[in-house]
Amino acid sequence: MTTEPATNPARRPLSLGARLDCVLDFTATEPEAACCADIGCDHGRLICAMLERWTQRTGIAADISAPSLEKAKALSLRRGLSDRLVTRVGDGLQVLAPGEAGIVIICGMGGELIARLLAACETPLMGARLAVLQPMRGTEELNAWLFENGYVTERCRVVEDAGRLYEVLAVRPPQEGKRLVFPADRPEGFFGICPFAERDALFFQLVARQLAQTEKRLATAAGTPGEAVLKTKREALLKLKGEA
Repeated sequence: MTTEPATNPARRPLSLGARLDCVLDFTATEPEAACCADIGCDHGRLICAMLERWTQRTGIAADISAPSLEKAKALSLRRGLSDRLVTRVGDGLQVLAPGEAGIVIICGMGGELIARLLAACETPLMGARLAVLQPMRGTEELNAWLFENGYVTERCRVVEDAGRLYEVLAVRPPQEGKRLVFPADRPEGFFGICPFAERDALFFQLVARQLAQTEKRLATAAGTPGEAVLKTKREALLKLKGEA
């Protein structure tokens, strides 16, 4: 079943901002997916916006917070989407049955937490064909986990929203038996393969910000075990900055 984006001219679309708009755009890379699960959905604006755009899809809104899910449920009622959205209280992807969702979305969490949620699945992505991930911090750690566990980062975009830069990743499940050594001493070790290959203007802004943060941390890291790691990262970032 192919799902086509659709809009309702009688209703103004939900406003998401650049960060979540990018997440929504990335769900289009799996057009055959009939069901999308938003893990950690909070108030449900993203999953409701997705259902309004792709009118043949159904959605699962999951959160560890029951009050948040009540907000998502109320929003779906106001938008006329309650017949296509189910809500589930639970931790991570454990709320899903294997193969139930074709797409899973995990946004607004730390990268290390996202990696732990993915690692806890009984099958990769609980059988989904695509995961759209948006870490608030710890992107480096998430990229390392994805890389070392064989996941394929299909797309990555740097977006600016309210003065902050965010990375949004579209990730495919691992290929069986594929385990790689993460290139921690090379620039792609800090940003993943895709943004390194596709580097655009915002990517270089991200490099500059990460370099400034690394320099700041180095100023207080002298003599600590982390000093060598920070110096390696600084050299890689300086090399990238020179390519801008």
